[in-house]
Amino acid sequence: MAQMEIGAKEESRQFSLARLQTWVRGAEALLGPIVQIGNDGTQTAGTFDVNNPANPSSPIRSVVKITTTGNVPVGATKLCEGWVFVSGVLQRVIVYRPAA
Repeated sequence: MAQMEIGAKEESRQFSLARLQTWVRGAEALLGPIVQIGNDGTQTAGTFDVNNPANPSSPIRSVVKITTTGNVPVGATKLCEGWVFVSGVLQRVIVYRPAA
């Protein structure tokens, strides 16, 4: 599996949760499914499986959820979790794919 890590942007420290979710969806559409999320101390970063690009006729639906319990909704698939900046504060998030 070839992977590519990309940083969101310098201003990613101030991303709201909704903006972070939009960034993940956009990166998945271009690069492939997300496999890891975290930070490099200055910005949020994600790692994507570039050998498994999204199917344009069936776009990837990712939801980024902030949680302290590590739970995802029943039927959802947990993809990864990590500490990222949300509105300037490091918070633990889980990236999951909702049930179809």
